Amino acid sequence: MAGIGSLSATCTNQFPSSEVVRLHAEYKPMLSVVNIYLDFSKSNIRNISTPGSNITVTTEKNVITVMKGGNSVQFEMNGLVLCPLSCRGLKLCGGHELQMTLQTTGVNDFLDTDSCFMSQVSGQNEMVEKIHLCQSRCFCSCCGQRLFKHHGIFERVLPLPSENWSDFADFWFCHCHGDTPKPRPTSVWPKKSDCLVSNTYILVSASHVADGAVQERKDNPVLQCARCGSFLGVTMSNQNKENDAAALSVPHKACQLYLHALSFTTESEESVFEQPRPPEVSLELFLSQLIQEQSRLYTSFRFIVNSTAVREHDRSLTVLIWLLDQDQLLYIAEGLLPSVPQKLKVQGQRAIKMLYRAVVHTSVTSNSTPPPGADLFETWQKDNTVHGVTLPHPLCLKLVTLLMNNTKKLPPYQRRLNGFNVTYLQKK
Repeated sequence: MAGIGSLSATCTNQFPSSEVVRLHAEYKPMLSVVNIYLDFSKSNIRNISTPGSNITVTTEKNVITVMKGGNSVQFEMNGLVLCPLSCRGLKLCGGHELQMTLQTTGVNDFLDTDSCFMSQVSGQNEMVEKIHLCQSRCFCSCCGQRLFKHHGIFERVLPLPSENWSDFADFWFCHCHGDTPKPRPTSVWPKKSDCLVSNTYILVSASHVADGAVQERKDNPVLQCARCGSFLGVTMSNQNKENDAAALSVPHKACQLYLHALSFTTESEESVFEQPRPPEVSLELFLSQLIQEQSRLYTSFRFIVNSTAVREHDRSLTVLIWLLDQDQLLYIAEGLLPSVPQKLKVQGQRAIKMLYRAVVHTSVTSNSTPPPGADLFETWQKDNTVHGVTLPHPLCLKLVTLLMNNTKKLPPYQRRLNGFNVTYLQKK
């Protein structure tokens, strides 16, 4: 049943009769469409053949109304203008999930995909200025443990170039025409009084870290907070960089500390009591920024993420990631039926959407039957368009955990696609 300016879809079967109705909408700015999913799976009655009152769903402009009897829930999606008569793909999955796709018109251009790189540069410069101001007042975001030595001063706080800068180093450095050419630098190495700032981490000399603040095993480059044991970063040594002039000129260890585990405070904000502090970047934003940066630098949308293996008996992770959409708006909300009429204003959250598959490798399984889907992993490894990324094992484990948790937040029939799990990560 359709009318001018609105679309009303009444199913002849019965929806579940309990309280919770969940909205999940994905707006794609490049296509000017929004995919809408109304999920009733959290209700007590899962079978639509159970007797009960009909559910009526009406769409008009930026409002989606779910009615049951005399009660209703209205979801008002901020910033979207819907075209109800453009409804297509209307179907019911599993008796409790209603799906539809609508065109949008007159949408404010609040998604500027071209400004993604500039926003990263701006965030990097802001971080440089903050470290200039805070200096050595750096703390573990989980427990408040101070990480840098007191009265330690950074003489230079500089932004790091992109990771693939060395690929273009031939354009920046003159070639030596002598008999013994000097090796061109392949890395940027900090001096003892330097702090080098990336979009996702900082690079400092190990001599700047306070004694007893972090823990490091002899056979493990992973750095952990000595108090709470949370993952902070990794150590880097220049002993194996024989051909790197930049590293050899500064013979010392360096610490690569990730921003999602750190918190910088000014002198006025510093507290006498050590306590948890908000991180500079949340873990989810940190990981989404990392994936976007790898995609932009290497012009790839498929990645093989491997965790570092510390010892032979330790587990290692391999994750296949397929980036589907680098910029979309998610609208997520829940309403109650039956209840008094509600009108919920739903704000959009920018996110990236991707597919993933993960496998755990152990010394026991390596000599046994290959896990399901092993041929797919081998195919990706042989594909030159797939980019490889290596992450510390604790960080890779957090990535998989976060991807799985976000998958569980999706409607049941949107969690799998072609043998992959579907997920998303929030972005700025």
